[in-house]
Amino acid sequence: MFYLVALLRFTHAHPTESEINEMVEQNEEIVQTCIKNGFDFKMYLPHYNSTVEWKRHFGEQWGRFVNRKRQFDPKYVLAPGQKIFTRNHQF
Repeated sequence: MFYLVALLRFTHAHPTESEINEMVEQNEEIVQTCIKNGFDFKMYLPHYNSTVEWKRHFGEQWGRFVNRKRQFDPKYVLAPGQKIFTRNHQF
């Protein structure tokens, strides 16, 4: 069985900074509600800020992802901007 619920939100052509901030806060509230209730979800173009968030994103594949990172990028020089691993990362 497969279910998909997608939220694609829009605003008018020239939103104010406060309108943008309000939408960002609402988005974060939606994400936190999903986490709190144990809903499995993925974000399109996610903006995660920690390894914990990325671990949740990868789910069961996290271990495989970590092993590949160790194998192919042992010095952690690739993709530092995604904040998945730090250069002094401890597994």
